[in-house]
Amino acid sequence: GLHGHCTAASHLAPDAMRIAFFVQTFPSISETFILSQVTGLLDRGHEVVVYSEKRPKATLTHAVIEAYGLRDRTRYLDVTTEDGPSAADLLTGARLAVRAPRALSALRRRTAASFGGQLRLLRLLGRLGVDEGFDVLHAHFGDVALRSRFARFRWPVPFVASFYGYDCSAFPALRGDDVYDPLFAAADGVTVLSGPMHQRVRHLG
Repeated sequence: GLHGHCTAASHLAPDAMRIAFFVQTFPSISETFILSQVTGLLDRGHEVVVYSEKRPKATLTHAVIEAYGLRDRTRYLDVTTEDGPSAADLLTGARLAVRAPRALSALRRRTAASFGGQLRLLRLLGRLGVDEGFDVLHAHFGDVALRSRFARFRWPVPFVASFYGYDCSAFPALRGDDVYDPLFAAADGVTVLSGPMHQRVRHLG
């Protein structure tokens, strides 16, 4: 149903979890299965925050989005670096140094390079916030999981990657069969939709 879902962490039941979803675009009506996962978890008393790489091209109106207040549960990771370092970046670095030093240590050049450089990684970490904590991180689609594994620097909790189709076929065909090596080194769990997809992902590592 659409009623009785949790709206704040302080209302969580003792056995409830705080779950971070990582997706490419949210909300997206074309990916109703992700909407269903979010609302299903909320109905069960869990807390869900969605981190989306992109904003929808148009403002979506949908009864479920409004009923569950999903816009308020969504944070966007669409950072840019064309403007160069700013005072806000220095403040983000200072906050991370105090509250999440493990995340700050990830800004080494070699590590940051795979996320678009030090400034971009700093801003991505800043978008995650410094006070929120989660019990599990769940990335939807392999390529999104590959890009969002930086969240493990902020929250060293289980990280799950779910594959759905093009991400284990077309994407590695373009990028090479070793494209997911960094993801598989970081992930604690991987899910797939079928036996053939299982074999394909195992082939990818």
